Amino acid sequence: MSQELTYRLAQCCSPGLGQEIIGYFKADGTIAVHSSHCQSAKRLANERLLHVTWQEIQEADKQDEQETMDPEFHELDATDYLVLKHHQELGIDYSIVVAETLGLPREEAHQ
Repeated sequence: MSQELTYRLAQCCSPGLGQEIIGYFKADGTIAVHSSHCQSAKRLANERLLHVTWQEIQEADKQDEQETMDPEFHELDATDYLVLKHHQELGIDYSIVVAETLGLPREEAHQ
């Protein structure tokens, strides 16, 4: 995937730069950024919560300003999200394990 994730600050807690934050992967493919102490975020589905940093949010904003959207990019679906979550938790080598387990070419598993 060549498209960066899109981050949106949650309106319920309006997290500020420097605050501890968490991300929530929404059905529309965006990441809602909440304060880590947000009461609304505590009621969200745990499997959709992500570790996010202000640095990666700022880098994504810079990328959005510099690049146009790749015409080959497709929005993330629930399966894509789960794969990304495993990559985040288990590292990039997870693709190799998936490829070998399913008998897929490594490049296909990386994609």
